[in-house]
Formats: sequence, C-alpha cells, structure tokens
Amino acid sequence: MKLYEDNPAGDPSWRALLQAALHRNRSDPGVRYLQLATVDPQGHPRNRTVVFRGFLRDTDRIQLAVDSRSEKIPQIAHCPLAQICWYFAKTREQFRIAGTLEAITASHPDPEAQQYRQQLWQQISEKGRLLWFWPEPKGP
Repeated sequence: MKLYEDNPAGDPSWRALLQAALHRNRSDPGVRYLQLATVDPQGHPRNRTVVFRGFLRDTDRIQLAVDSRSEKIPQIAHCPLAQICWYFAKTREQFRIAGTLEAITASHPDPEAQQYRQQLWQQISEKGRLLWFWPEPKGP
C-alpha cells in the first residue's frame, strides 16, 4: 500500500511513529492486526481485519497478503483508495492512514513486484500459508 504523507517539515514521519508503536506493543499478539477499509463497485464501504506483513524494504509501503479470490481484489481494481485503522490497546494509540492500494497478483506485469510478492509468500509461516488453501472465501 502506498501511503499519503502530510507532515510538517521537521516532524517525525508517520512510519517512524508507527514503528515505535509496534515496538512498544510487541508483547501483544494482536499488534499485527489492523482494519482495512475499501470501497466496493456499488460505492459501499467495506471493512475487514488484515495482517500487517511489514514494510516493503525501506519504503513507506505497507505489505498485506490477501487471498486473490477475496472481494478485496475487485474492490481495489474498482477504487484503489483505502484507509487503514490500527489500534494499540496497551499504549492506547490509534493510527489512521489513507493511501492507495496496489494488488500484486500472479498476473501483475512488473517482474520486480512479482519478486516482492514471492518474497512475502516465503516469509509467511507454513501454517499461515495453509489458509490460502481453504475453501473459497464466503463459501461453506
């Protein structure tokens, strides 16, 4: 996710603030979960919990892994604008970050993006990868 940044000169970046919050809350197993809001083709907001998979190298791009069969993919194609909301209960901090999503699917034309996609897949535990082999999302 490429994110918008609107900070006055000299202020710490949102990424530095977020990383500090992640560090302060690292003992909480739920610290990796955040809410992602997108817009469906009918213009309705859609919100769900996703797992933070880190930042793309040294960029401000947040990585999320989603099932390509989910409704998120056509929603991103329809309207890539989105917002995440992250709440850290231990320190009572909240981050709301607006940005533009980019889905890196198996058919994405950029070889570098495909490389990052493969690297992200390899970083997910075997148990975590098994979730992608469950029945179709919203199925029985």
